[in-house]
Amino acid sequence: MTANPLTPAPQTAPGPPPAKAPHGHRLGNLIPPSPPDDEEKYAYIERNLPYLTTVLVIGASCLIISQVRFEAHNPALWPFMIFTASYALYQLISLPVNFTGRWQP
Repeated sequence: MTANPLTPAPQTAPGPPPAKAPHGHRLGNLIPPSPPDDEEKYAYIERNLPYLTTVLVIGASCLIISQVRFEAHNPALWPFMIFTASYALYQLISLPVNFTGRWQP
């Protein structure tokens, strides 16, 4: 005897409810991060400025030198030197201000 394809399948016991989406996927479920404790706050006081300054100066110098070398090859690129010069001026002003908190020309 063959099973009738139109007969419903036997019902099984209900399983666990479907899984819910993790927190943070809906705007209503956003949870703000907890504020830092005293240990975490004081860990940010020491910023290792000598290392940061060294890396920023080396990176900016390499970028400026490579830009000038690229732009100097073709007179059509000379107008772009204004952007390189403005970036160099920005670095000369921002590094002392960001690391000392004041501008001393």
